[in-house]
Amino acid sequence: MDFSKDRSKGGRSPVGVIFVIVFHIALVYALMMGLGKKIIDVIKPTETKVIEEVKKPPPPPPEIPLPPPPKMAAPPPPYVPPPEVQIANPPAVQNAITATAKEPPTNRDIRPQQPVQPVPVAKPGPATVNSTCSKAPKLTEMPATNYVGEAEFKVRISVKNNKIADVSFVNVNLKSGSDRKAQRAFQAAIESQIRDQYLCQGTDVVFEQEFVFKVD
Repeated sequence: MDFSKDRSKGGRSPVGVIFVIVFHIALVYALMMGLGKKIIDVIKPTETKVIEEVKKPPPPPPEIPLPPPPKMAAPPPPYVPPPEVQIANPPAVQNAITATAKEPPTNRDIRPQQPVQPVPVAKPGPATVNSTCSKAPKLTEMPATNYVGEAEFKVRISVKNNKIADVSFVNVNLKSGSDRKAQRAFQAAIESQIRDQYLCQGTDVVFEQEFVFKVD
């Protein structure tokens, strides 16, 4: 059987071919448009900003303590060299040979000598009112008493630094009988006379003086 006639009848129509071609063109276009947009979105440049790192200021340097001011010491005195002292060598001593003649011994007195007797030193006598005091007047004013008779008083007087230091009664003798009132009156008059009117010299002198009263 001959099938050539059937193939010619059953072949593709021009409308179908055109449709296929248009379809492929649209498909390619769609693909191209879709992929192109995505490519543009991918390639679209992104805006970038460079953020600089904020640098902190450096810390201040540590304070260094200042050294103490130097002590101004006084400069040492200038050196003065000691003067040169030239010591002269002593002259050489020459040994001189001298001859001395011995004198003949003289006759000496070999008799024993008597020992020298020490001169006795005169010891000062006891101090008295005349040797100690330049002024020692007598008692002229008699005390007013009823005593009649004789009364004796022995007084010890002490002188220190040219002044009367002490007056004490060593012995009291009322020959006409004991009368205490008259005795005290006589002693007061004697002591007042010595302290007020005597002028005596000496650093540490003690002497005694007697007073005798006779009342009629």
